[in-house]
Amino acid sequence: MIREKIVAGVKIVLFLGMGVVLFQGVQEIVTPKYVENNFEQFYALEEDSLDAVFLGTSHMQRAYSPMEVYEKYGISTYNLSTDLQPIPVSYYLTQEILDYQKPKVIVLDASNLFLDSNESATNWRYTMDSMAYGSSHAEMAEDFGGRFKEEDALSALIPMLRYHTRWNELNEQDFQANLEEYCLFGQELFRQVISPPIDEVVMNELTIQPDEYYEVTEIEEGTSQILGETISHAY
Repeated sequence: MIREKIVAGVKIVLFLGMGVVLFQGVQEIVTPKYVENNFEQFYALEEDSLDAVFLGTSHMQRAYSPMEVYEKYGISTYNLSTDLQPIPVSYYLTQEILDYQKPKVIVLDASNLFLDSNESATNWRYTMDSMAYGSSHAEMAEDFGGRFKEEDALSALIPMLRYHTRWNELNEQDFQANLEEYCLFGQELFRQVISPPIDEVVMNELTIQPDEYYEVTEIEEGTSQILGETISHAY
């Protein structure tokens, strides 16, 4: 009788374990693959092996090369910048970084101070969908759910709830195990060169009026406070 209960218990555990593995596998397939934010390499790093980590928007993400800095100066760094990364995301990333690494410096691209943190849920998901489960991820998901009423915190924790309808959108990239071939310590590698859409002579003749193409924006309410909390947390 006892033996039968043990066997039944083992079967249940194995069944549930297989279900979790299958669910996780399907979830990874349907979750969009954000090339610009490869966390797998970050989590695979040896503990406390980084001297510095860089955060911010695409300005930082495409401009800073950890490999070049290591080659020239022997400094180990990682680039965790993403497209249009809101300042609250940088705050939660700082927490996540300090859970795995103890860098001497965390560098923040200040251009995200002028972004609207509530403008796009996608700008949050670039990071959130790639983070490991943990306290920083849970706090970020709760904050995310409060900012975007069309989303919810549970879907931030379990991406399957958000992306289960993507079946007809899946492509070859969705079935790749990872995108390491496109990233080096977080920096996205450009994979193709595109010719200019207009003739070079015409481009040189153009006169750019700054006031016409750019507008001065103010730092959104609460951003300065979040920046201060980010700096304090880093200390």
